[in-house]
Amino acid sequence: MFKKLFPGEKNKSVISELLDDLTHLEINTIIKESMTAAAPPENAGAMLKELIERYRERIEKILYENGLSDLFNKDNCKSFENLQTDLTHIFGQLKSQNIRIEDNEYNRLLRMESFCKFVKYRDDEIMVDDKRKGKEKMKSKNILYRFEFEGDDCSDVTFEFYTRDLVKVKRFYDLGNEEIIMQTRVGIDGDVVTRIGKDFANNPKQLVIDIHDKHTNLSVNYWKSLIGIVKDLVSGIIRKY
Repeated sequence: MFKKLFPGEKNKSVISELLDDLTHLEINTIIKESMTAAAPPENAGAMLKELIERYRERIEKILYENGLSDLFNKDNCKSFENLQTDLTHIFGQLKSQNIRIEDNEYNRLLRMESFCKFVKYRDDEIMVDDKRKGKEKMKSKNILYRFEFEGDDCSDVTFEFYTRDLVKVKRFYDLGNEEIIMQTRVGIDGDVVTRIGKDFANNPKQLVIDIHDKHTNLSVNYWKSLIGIVKDLVSGIIRKY
């Protein structure tokens, strides 16, 4: 996207990324606390802004319910860098003071930390065009991790992602702060692992199990077709070069 590659190198890079993405398949079934008919934001910046706001609100709620409100100031958490720093501090305090919170809430905090690490790791590949900096476009890398999400929207800011990174953002957005009750991971080597939340396992709902099973079958069939397409692409490139 930002580095010019020769045709052969470009094809190898694309195929390598496709193969990396296809090494496993993950199907999650979540329980949402509430649902609306609204479609997710089309703008990646708006999606990121809403995601960090959800994270901040959830952290505030978790800590309040556990009498730990002094560990977090929502108003000072404006970027994913701030968020990761706050989470590191919270995890440190929980460990040093031997405080245990509910497993599902702890897992939510871990998910937030995972997304912060993803943003930091991929920051050098994401372009941010911040028109608020002046009349000329201020397009540069290594901004997203430290970018402060303020104001009513991000209409003056454009975030340019690789498609695979945007898919990752959308996945975290869809999962949000919701509880994952069932998760199935299928490896390209045939290894299959299904995780089931303890509370749900103790009181399973057949409808939910059936939905998860149906979606797993649909995803596996789609995944197999993608692998077939990549196989054909690789064969074509090998014949060409």
